Amino acid sequence: MGYSNRRTVLDIRNRIKVILEQHGVSEPETIDNILLVFFQTFSGQMIYIPKQFEKSYRNEQIRQEFTGANIPSLAQKYKLSSRRIREILLDK
Repeated sequence: MGYSNRRTVLDIRNRIKVILEQHGVSEPETIDNILLVFFQTFSGQMIYIPKQFEKSYRNEQIRQEFTGANIPSLAQKYKLSSRRIREILLDK
């Protein structure tokens, strides 16, 4: 494994660790097991993650959190205008 690949693996592991710790999981074995499953599943494959993925995920979260009367709070939470929140909600 070249330097660049080792660096990518470490970056992925560190990012997973931060996310899990934010959700109350701090056991190193858990982090390593998740990473192991990830690499066993995708080893040797090229994985393309489009830049639009994050936006699509955000939009889905907005739709799930919408209660019918919370557009202003969603706009503030996601740093979007109320108009953009309405557009996201209408674009199903």
